[in-house]
Amino acid sequence: MTNDEMTQLIRKNIPPALKLLKADINEIDQEAGEVEMSFEIGDEFCHSKVIVQGGYVSAMLDACMAHAASTHSGLTKSASTLELKVSFFAASNPGKFRGTGRVLRMGRSIAYTEASLYNEEEVEVARSSSTVKLIPSQPRKK
Repeated sequence: MTNDEMTQLIRKNIPPALKLLKADINEIDQEAGEVEMSFEIGDEFCHSKVIVQGGYVSAMLDACMAHAASTHSGLTKSASTLELKVSFFAASNPGKFRGTGRVLRMGRSIAYTEASLYNEEEVEVARSSSTVKLIPSQPRKK
């Protein structure tokens, strides 16, 4: 499957949790283990009306890393987070975000990943690293 075909397949199957974050797959490089995603976050995900709650920032980063691992495996594996570290560099205000995720190292059952999240001004607002357990992909139940 080409990178473009995989992008289209994933777009048709965005999980409900990521639909809430208005997630989209912008670009995939399966061989390099890299993905770029976009998100649009509204006031409903904020505390104080102006700052996106850190859990949602973490969810965007986690999605980028999980998709990097899954696509690097050719969609034969899903990523289940074992450990997640997030560094917040700036307050995230509602709006559009761009996330990049990549696989640092992938074995048969464990992968090490990292991701960065950028706001509309292309300021890196957060960065994360994760250890994920690779499990056989299962069709999504309706």
